[in-house]
Amino acid sequence: MNRKKMIEDAMDSISTIRRRAGLHTQHYLIDKNKLNISPSEGQIIHILQHYKKINIKQLSQFTGTTSSATTQLVDSLVEKDMVNRENDETDRRSVTLTLTKNANNHINEFRKLHISMMAETLKILNDDELENFNNLCQKILSSQKEGTINER
Repeated sequence: MNRKKMIEDAMDSISTIRRRAGLHTQHYLIDKNKLNISPSEGQIIHILQHYKKINIKQLSQFTGTTSSATTQLVDSLVEKDMVNRENDETDRRSVTLTLTKNANNHINEFRKLHISMMAETLKILNDDELENFNNLCQKILSSQKEGTINER
């Protein structure tokens, strides 16, 4: 098999695993806790969890959406007590976004669910295979600069 075909196959496999995982994620975000969080809102929460503090312009760059579309999503998350808006201490025109305590509580619950789901997905691998998989993932991640992969 040629390299291009192997890359396409790997890409398809990763997409399928992500899609299947996303179905479980949506069940948690919508049904289990009645949060009614959309996938786009979930993406924003994920980015805020990683970066801790970020402004709308930076957030829109990570999501690949316009500032106005990002603002609408953030407005919804503020109403759901998931995101705080804070005036930037260095620039009065800018607003910094952070997660609320409520969001962090849900993230902790979601993380437990996600770990359980991934354990189920990866149970087919023995310990050596899982270690090899982790090493390959780390090798790929270490070759990338922060922010060069759109973390969706």
